[in-house]
Amino acid sequence: MSKITVIKYGGHATEDKVSAKKILKDIIAMNKKSPVLLVHGGGPQISNLMKDAGIKPKFINGLRYTDIETMRIVEKALTSINDSIVNSLNKMGGFAFGISCREGNLIISKRIKKLGFVGDIVKVDTKLPVLLFAAGIVPVVMPVSQDFKRTTLNLNADTAATELAVALEAQKLVFLTDVPGVKNADARIIRTVKAKNIEKMIKSGVVTGGMIPKLKGCAAAINRGIKEVQISDGKNGINDKFGTVII
Repeated sequence: MSKITVIKYGGHATEDKVSAKKILKDIIAMNKKSPVLLVHGGGPQISNLMKDAGIKPKFINGLRYTDIETMRIVEKALTSINDSIVNSLNKMGGFAFGISCREGNLIISKRIKKLGFVGDIVKVDTKLPVLLFAAGIVPVVMPVSQDFKRTTLNLNADTAATELAVALEAQKLVFLTDVPGVKNADARIIRTVKAKNIEKMIKSGVVTGGMIPKLKGCAAAINRGIKEVQISDGKNGINDKFGTVII
């Protein structure tokens, strides 16, 4: 298999039509040269549907508490987003196919009971995406998994993308999220960060808040064989000249 890129497409980037068009156009172009796998989230859409249903979103250590009713809402929101992305890619001249992490036992998880129906990834089987890659198709993955008893479980999309990238021995992992990149003390984007320097950046206070777990996850991905990780808001599409690249 040639060089694989795994893209996590989430946050408000999925709602911004201008950014979405640039991102999807770039995915189609990239897939003509080498395989691309897209994992999408849907946090804002899920929270909106929960509020409409009179359910207050609850998070524990950054992960959404998911009871049975919330799980139904998660599936509804993610299925709608998945269909929209797949239809858009295909209308724009690409070749895409939507799957959840249940198909082909792509990801098997263990239930984290304190979070309700949320999964901790224990096994990844890459047969299905590899078959789709061989046919020139972009797998569009929604982060809904199951355990060995076939109980449906919600997954953190960042974690799912990372584990799939590692299992596929991807060359590159891209996080398209709500932030334009890693900023320094002067609020300027740092273009390149070495994974070995991340802990030092955290201790010195250069990196704070929600960027800490993101960068720790990036460092872990690099340490597990991913050559390059990019963090960007996707407003300029998928482009190394924007955002932050971790090596």
